[in-house]
Amino acid sequence: LLRKHRKELVHDAYFQAPSTRALGKDVMVHRGLFDNHAGIPENSLAAIDRAYEHGYRNLELDVEVSADGVPVLMHDFSIGRMTDDPQNRLVSQVPFAQLREMPLVIRNPVDGNFIKTDQSIAAVEQALEHALQKPEAMSVALDCKEDTGEAVAMLLMRRPDLRQGAAIKLYAKYYTGGFDQFLSNLYKHYQINPLHSQDAPRRAALDRLLAKINVVPVFSQGMLADAQLRDFFPGKDDGPEGLADTAVQWAGKPG
Repeated sequence: LLRKHRKELVHDAYFQAPSTRALGKDVMVHRGLFDNHAGIPENSLAAIDRAYEHGYRNLELDVEVSADGVPVLMHDFSIGRMTDDPQNRLVSQVPFAQLREMPLVIRNPVDGNFIKTDQSIAAVEQALEHALQKPEAMSVALDCKEDTGEAVAMLLMRRPDLRQGAAIKLYAKYYTGGFDQFLSNLYKHYQINPLHSQDAPRRAALDRLLAKINVVPVFSQGMLADAQLRDFFPGKDDGPEGLADTAVQWAGKPG
């Protein structure tokens, strides 16, 4: 993120954390501060706690979506590596009621066997509540692959108390139509007609809610040279810094 825009996108705790001040740079703990040797799996509530205990206030957590549309903490598309599921099912094939009962596991590097932990798959909603209730609230960037960001956006529209400490990371390669594609997908979720005049009030209400959510598009180096993509995600100049302005434009475009 551009430093001049970061205040608009990220919770103040992100910039005031001891870890950030001590190192003189913005630090985010990827997948939480997990430790396989200590029995703390990645993307778990325990990994959030360990990050906090070590002075970190800024997290990046991975998101997948269950069969019934609940965003959960999980890096992989499938659950085998983290749950020892014998079928190695996709997260999107399993209802949340089943996912939340599955113990997270850690593979023993010596014999290759899985070791069950006391942690289970957490909903994003639960994780945000957990991070924000700390004495010093934490900031969470939610790493959303494919269209998982839409489920998180719906969660944050429903839970305004969680918005300030969360930002949705969206990969531009999944949204070559820019914000309009993201918005169109949400219209489908809510069964809103994008053209019918009778749905105009619902469209306006959705746009207002989306404008309150922190959305940060992510670009690869190769994508920065794509002229068509640059038209969809305009920046103020020709470099990556200009394209980063899109984060603010996305947040402010509706309405």
